[in-house]
Amino acid sequence: MEVIINETKVEIDLDELSKDEILEKVREELEDEIIDRIYLDEVEVYFDYFKENSIKLDKIDEVTFLTKENEVLIEETLVQAEEYLPKLKEALNQAAHLYKSKSLNKAADKLDQCLDGLEWYTEAMSGIYNLIDEEEVSDTGKDLLDKMNKANSRAMVAMQNENHDYLSDIIKFEIVDYLDKLNDLNSELLE
Repeated sequence: MEVIINETKVEIDLDELSKDEILEKVREELEDEIIDRIYLDEVEVYFDYFKENSIKLDKIDEVTFLTKENEVLIEETLVQAEEYLPKLKEALNQAAHLYKSKSLNKAADKLDQCLDGLEWYTEAMSGIYNLIDEEEVSDTGKDLLDKMNKANSRAMVAMQNENHDYLSDIIKFEIVDYLDKLNDLNSELLE
């Protein structure tokens, strides 16, 4: 099997290597880059699919890794997050309002949609804060994410206890507030 990184064939002895070990060897070849896409015999697969599924590598002739520079990835993710955040905040505020007005089924549906968005946003920002070199900004971002995750946990407990007014307050006055602070930090990073 051949391993190609950005159109360059790389000499890696793949005999008896696991997928995790292959990924580690590829990462060793990279400088200030991250794996963006993976192709197995010219068929694109998601990173998680490559890592977690039982792909028989001995049946593959060529694995191609396309990378992006960290700075490019950071900027793209920040722009995407900045575009997405107003929609997420609006949906969270709608969910909070629906809980306050006791429209529980609609509120639960709206919050369920928001949780997927919060998960994406949290994972994306966590990755960004791990990649940036500015330690103070990175620590501030990680701290805000940690506080927001704790607020999310309190919100889930309030939901389980059917304390809808408290749940609404957590969403509106904590989670949305942390998102605003994270957005300010992200805008600072984009400048």
